[in-house]
Amino acid sequence: MTFFRRLAGALMAAALALPLPAAAGTLAIGFGDSMFSHKGAPSSATLDLEWQAAPLWQPGQWRISPFVALSFDRHNDTWGGIGLTAQRDFGSWFVEISEVPGLYHNGGAATDLGGPLEFRTLFGLGYHVTDTTSVMLAAYHRSNANLYAPNPGVNTVSLRFLQRF
Repeated sequence: MTFFRRLAGALMAAALALPLPAAAGTLAIGFGDSMFSHKGAPSSATLDLEWQAAPLWQPGQWRISPFVALSFDRHNDTWGGIGLTAQRDFGSWFVEISEVPGLYHNGGAATDLGGPLEFRTLFGLGYHVTDTTSVMLAAYHRSNANLYAPNPGVNTVSLRFLQRF
């Protein structure tokens, strides 16, 4: 638990240091299932928390926003990252993509991903229910990009609820 407290504290301090508008942003909460790719690893229920700041850039029809993400699963694995996400609307529908580095702490040998630096690649398809509320089905992969051996990776499918403030 000490690792998680330090990680959460460091991520929140970094998020507060970003030049973000004070009252704008989006909170995303996701519930999913993680499937580890190495033999014998159990699948795991996963909780994702993400804070996306208001867009800093809007090239073309894309919105680029800084964000802080945390992920927890029932095997006591934790991951946290800070990076950029891109969204594009298609009417009421939207897509979101991100590639972000983060720190990973495995809860046991069965869910070891090879090292502490793990990268998350996410693709999501969402629907704007109202002007401030959206739902999204997201799929993401985390791995160490061959920085460590082994490099098993984990794939997660998550149903996300987003609330813009």
